Amino acid sequence: MDEIHDLVHKFGDAALRCKRAGFEVVELHAAAGCIPTNFLSPHDNHRTDMYGGSLENRMRLLLEIIADMKQKCGPNFPIGVKLSTEDCEPEASESMKPFKLPKRLKKLVLHTSI
Repeated sequence: MDEIHDLVHKFGDAALRCKRAGFEVVELHAAAGCIPTNFLSPHDNHRTDMYGGSLENRMRLLLEIIADMKQKCGPNFPIGVKLSTEDCEPEASESMKPFKLPKRLKKLVLHTSI
């Protein structure tokens, strides 16, 4: 768990570095095999703890990363999220309903691209 929490903070720290460097928005890449994608995917994520199982649990890492980014950069700093609705596995396509996750992210981020 410590490694996961450390990873969450590293994403937040990276967003803060971008903000301090003058960027006006950041986009979290959560598609194409990146770590957040692996947690979201029922094909890749076989965890039995709070980060695995249900879609809500598999979304937890992504939501924690966004929360840490917002906490460090401020609630009004724009964050986008790049998602993939397909992870090329038959059992994954059923669980990764294309609009379930973006709907949940709507209040947290500026833009969700699929």
